[in-house]
Amino acid sequence: MIGSKQNIIVSLVILAMFSLLLFTVFGEKGLADLSLMKKGRDDLKEKNAALFQENLSLYRAVYRLKHDIHFVEYSTRQELGMIGKNEYIIKIIPKQDNPLNVTPKER
Repeated sequence: MIGSKQNIIVSLVILAMFSLLLFTVFGEKGLADLSLMKKGRDDLKEKNAALFQENLSLYRAVYRLKHDIHFVEYSTRQELGMIGKNEYIIKIIPKQDNPLNVTPKER
């Protein structure tokens, strides 16, 4: 009798410990969830670092636009296609082949 009660108690303790182990690993806020949270944190750190670099670059561009006249000129030329004083735009139009072999007088 005593042996069977001990076996039942031991098996219940083992079952409880196994259940606790399963709950710790797979339950809410368990090790699996912890792993996912760490991965999400690492992804957010990478995005944060990229945004920090972009923010720093934009800060430098704004500073240069406020204080550097040469950078303003460069930016307007590149982004808006503007030209400076005493500059001319020369557009070279390639000669087109006459597909009908007709001279302008014959038209």
